[in-house]
Amino acid sequence: MRTFIAVEFDEPIRRQLATLQSRLKAKLPKLKWVEVHQIHLTLKFLGEISDQQITPIAQALTELAAKCWPLEIRVEDLGCFPPSGPVSVVWVGIKDPSGELAKCQALCEDLIEPFGFPRERRRFSPHLTLARTRDRAGGGAEIRAVLKAEPPARLGTQAVSGVTFFQSTLTPRGPIYNALSKHPFAV
Repeated sequence: MRTFIAVEFDEPIRRQLATLQSRLKAKLPKLKWVEVHQIHLTLKFLGEISDQQITPIAQALTELAAKCWPLEIRVEDLGCFPPSGPVSVVWVGIKDPSGELAKCQALCEDLIEPFGFPRERRRFSPHLTLARTRDRAGGGAEIRAVLKAEPPARLGTQAVSGVTFFQSTLTPRGPIYNALSKHPFAV
């Protein structure tokens, strides 16, 4: 089964994301927009795992949760990956003023690596994917122009009080996410 570890978002932030997506969809209708109820902050994408790995990974996430404290992040900024050339992803940024989210993500890497999941080589760049391009052959300049013309995205703050271990089932209509386990942070 295909899996990942993520932070879920509350309804007030989801409403703000829906409003922003609606405005951008009108200007960029060719993009493949992520369903708002599925937007999450990925800490670690695991990919395919066996059924036998579920329990040990969930136990590692319980250990992670015992070592992380609730924190607050800001959902703001708008951009795309990569920074030049054809665009693959349109995103909203995450600001982590305390630095605790980055520490939690690094600890997640440490605890999951022994299960055969290599550490991410890229620097952790917390973001929420709003849309993906269907055709990477062009559209980079147009997408960047639309994003640059947007007012600053300041969608609010989000309390982060735990992580969720998700299963992702790919379907022709898009992915379906099911929580395998939830791990509240120490309080």
